[in-house]
Amino acid sequence: MNSLIATDNQIKKLKSIITSTIDYVPWRDDVVISLTTVPSRLEILKPVIHCLLRQTVSGVPIELHVASSVKSTGETWDSFPIWLSSLQSVQIVKHTLDVGPAMKFLPALSANQRRAVIVLDDDVLYPNNLVEGLLKADARWNGSAAICYRGWRIHHKLSFEQSILTSPKSTEDVHVGIITGHGGYCVRSHHVDLFDLSDLSRAPEECWMMDDIWISVHLSKMNTPKLLIGGSARYKIPIESALGGNREKRNDIALAWFSHDWKSSDLENR
Repeated sequence: MNSLIATDNQIKKLKSIITSTIDYVPWRDDVVISLTTVPSRLEILKPVIHCLLRQTVSGVPIELHVASSVKSTGETWDSFPIWLSSLQSVQIVKHTLDVGPAMKFLPALSANQRRAVIVLDDDVLYPNNLVEGLLKADARWNGSAAICYRGWRIHHKLSFEQSILTSPKSTEDVHVGIITGHGGYCVRSHHVDLFDLSDLSRAPEECWMMDDIWISVHLSKMNTPKLLIGGSARYKIPIESALGGNREKRNDIALAWFSHDWKSSDLENR
């Protein structure tokens, strides 16, 4: 799935939609969409939510997991805007413990152990067939593989900068080492050891703050295939990361920390 930069007109058009007119009562019990955000990014969240409310697969519940007090920014959730809190399709779940961007998948996997969990970022305008494509691939693999629309294999020097995004193939699903929320991915609780996934005390903060690497290495530990599929274009909203700091360095620390856990299929061919 190609990644492009969202234009001001795209964002403005999506924001102009009256949210209540595309809201719905969620009824599906086999899948859930999960994401997280912080108060300062609420302005960009609205068009993202509007994309999710217009999916070709209907009735999918959406869970928005947030930390009551955000460690990285110092913000707190005192209230939520009416457009968001009044939605029937979106369940807002507040958590005392802030686990950073891993909030987008940790609580959802624990709470939805019989469902496919579709994990997304809060700053991407996703195509309306995103959920449909992920569920079709999930069914093709009988729920045994993590499915992503964007991923990469790890450079043999465990370097984030030297790793290159993997291109999908039209004829087959492609194994990758790292799946990304930027593209969107589908995982299930049995793909990982939930206790191990939730134990943040065993690794430096850089590891679990790099959520794509954190979820990916735990999939590798359980020998869960990570497969890249092709899809429609998505549009990144231009905004700074809520984490700040040196993202490349954090990724390198995380890749190296788990050096003994990566499988040969996670790495680029030399």
